[in-house]
Amino acid sequence: MTNDLELSAACQQMTEPEELLLLISGSDLQHRLRLAQSPETPDSHLAALSRDESSEVRSAVGGNMATPHHILEQLSKDESISVRFDLAEHPWLPPRILMGLTRDENPYVRQRAIRTIEGLAFEQALRIAGFVHESGQTDRLGELLAESGVFTSRQIDEFLRQAQEMQVPLAQVLVQSKRLPRSFIVMVLNVQTMIRRGEISHREGVIQLKMVAGNL
Repeated sequence: MTNDLELSAACQQMTEPEELLLLISGSDLQHRLRLAQSPETPDSHLAALSRDESSEVRSAVGGNMATPHHILEQLSKDESISVRFDLAEHPWLPPRILMGLTRDENPYVRQRAIRTIEGLAFEQALRIAGFVHESGQTDRLGELLAESGVFTSRQIDEFLRQAQEMQVPLAQVLVQSKRLPRSFIVMVLNVQTMIRRGEISHREGVIQLKMVAGNL
């Protein structure tokens, strides 16, 4: 911590960007990472860290919500695929930058940005529907979909595997698969919440889903 404070104090005395870059790049990697991640780090220091030789440090700058937009714009064109890929997973990015990453030359970066945007769109659909999540271990989404005949247990297991790999909720994987209308997924989540709250029985919820699923 003392070294961090000494480095921060030294940085405060620097006025030229090149001087800052030289001082910061000469410090320990862990010190630079902490500076890159801290919301208290001045913009001038973040600018220097965004040009750090370590892609890990540059990614950390991209993951700092205090990083100015013009620096995020610069990082969206970083030579490192890993920096651009990490940046593309942040839903709080300015829309212009996130959309730009959907046109990245690397297919993995493009797909990551598309998934982030789809996740934002799904969250917006939930807000519009007035959805309020009720946590619990019973009446899981996959179980309700299987019982209502929408998917087989094997298909649900595959979606769950994808969700685990991507580290996103099952509902988001279902949206991205385009196998079901987004409105139906929102309905299933609402039915799940109503069951968990005791507003309807499990059987009533499944019957409702079967009725709607029959018209998909």
